[in-house]
Amino acid sequence: MKKTTFILALLFFVIGWQANSQIYLQENFDTSIPATWTITDAGGATGDSWISGQQGTGNSLNGSNVAIVDSDANGNGTLLLETLTTPAFDASAATTLFLDFDQYYRNIGADNAIVEVYDGAAWIEVLNQTASAGNFNTPDQQHIDITAYANANMQVRFIYNDADDWAWYWLIDNITIYNASCPNPSGLIINAATATSVDLSWTIGGTENAWEVAIQPAGTGVPTGSGAATSTNTGYIDSTLSPATDYEVYVRANCGSDFSIWTGPVTFTTDCAIFTPDYLQDFTTIPANCWDVADNGDATTGPTDLGTSSWVNDGFINN
Repeated sequence: MKKTTFILALLFFVIGWQANSQIYLQENFDTSIPATWTITDAGGATGDSWISGQQGTGNSLNGSNVAIVDSDANGNGTLLLETLTTPAFDASAATTLFLDFDQYYRNIGADNAIVEVYDGAAWIEVLNQTASAGNFNTPDQQHIDITAYANANMQVRFIYNDADDWAWYWLIDNITIYNASCPNPSGLIINAATATSVDLSWTIGGTENAWEVAIQPAGTGVPTGSGAATSTNTGYIDSTLSPATDYEVYVRANCGSDFSIWTGPVTFTTDCAIFTPDYLQDFTTIPANCWDVADNGDATTGPTDLGTSSWVNDGFINN
């Protein structure tokens, strides 16, 4: 009987934790836009809608593919009205529902970038952007409360309208829709990095006072285990890193009974290690051993009078 009670209690705990932290949808578009997503290619032409890729010559948000629609590549005089829609998911049990995603939206004029959610009966606008947000490698991180629209047939769609202008583009990555009683932190930044350390800060998501930080090789992806525990969100320092190495950082809140989702990644590269050359020439005599001297020639032709230079030891100790 005790064993049965223990199993039921454990099951209740697991189910309860999952209810608080359930991820309904997560996508990074690294390899493709999944077939379960819907691309609506409207406007003045076809074949110019959302793709999984990068902008121009390898521009992205974190080094990998994103979902992108690119008016700049399409040129002038053709309307882009392009919609990317998630598959439907059941969020009827959600109590605190969030939509998070990274983006770089580059605006030039009348174009706009819109996010809508389906509340079971109609599409509701939750974001309408008419100004640039984010940049390559330093994306704008959106954290939108969509609890009021939770239903059993929920969807989210991203609509890009270039207003029939030669506009720029919209890059979207790391979309996560989740139910969490533990709000995730935001504003993760790199304050400074040396050859072996990094200094981090972030903004608290709610009233939490504990977090976990994961610093790992760039490209590893969302952590699957725990991070390093900390009780500070400003001036967090890790001094165990390797020189000249690419890293990515994630952070999540610890609310006691629940964790938030991971926020990130933010990438950085440690400095090269400081070293002292093992060679010293103090020019006690001129010419020094193994040195040739010259005072003629240039950077293109090189010296023209090796061995006939007027370089001499000046006889002074210079500091």
